[in-house]
Amino acid sequence: MQFARTVGATLGAAAVIVATGLITSLPASAHDKTVWAKCVDEKAVLHVDLKSYARQGNELTVSVDGKELDKRTFGADFAQRYDGGDATAPHSFKVVVKASDNDKYSFTSKEGELDVPVCAERVPTTEPSAPGTPSSEPSTPSSEPSTPSVEPSTPSSSPAPSSSAAVAPTTTTAPPAEGGLANTGASIAIPLVIGLVLLGGGVAVLVVQRRRAKA
Repeated sequence: MQFARTVGATLGAAAVIVATGLITSLPASAHDKTVWAKCVDEKAVLHVDLKSYARQGNELTVSVDGKELDKRTFGADFAQRYDGGDATAPHSFKVVVKASDNDKYSFTSKEGELDVPVCAERVPTTEPSAPGTPSSEPSTPSSEPSTPSVEPSTPSSSPAPSSSAAVAPTTTTAPPAEGGLANTGASIAIPLVIGLVLLGGGVAVLVVQRRRAKA
């Protein structure tokens, strides 16, 4: 009986030790991870959920399209969502986790595993400028009528020579006005000479008659 009691006590103590070891090692061996990337509300989203890791010293690095988004250390549990940015372009996420308690719990996401396609269509920005092009087209006809408006001005400049021609006779007549009868002098000279001759003849006749009267 004493032997049976001793064996039972030994087995009970061993069972307690084994159970305690299992309970102690359970959190360390229950590393759990949930990592996915997809479109959420027309956005490229990466979801990272890490549970039951070591209490401290774990390392996390998150990058998108080769650019680092986050780098930190975390404890037993960590959960975070990351926005990839421009939803009109595809994105490729990468997650690297390094466990501090055992490297076998570390992991790196595989290439293409966390790729996200285009989540939203790009809004065309050039379409609003298209209505502006017809408005610019009518402006070209408006410039065409301006050329005929210039053409009538050329005939208006042609009467200028007529005005200069009208001035020309006044300039030619001005010098005769200063000399007094320049143009009509040729016609007046003949009667003037005849008058002088007749006057001289009359005077001569008068002188002759006076002399005869005295004689």
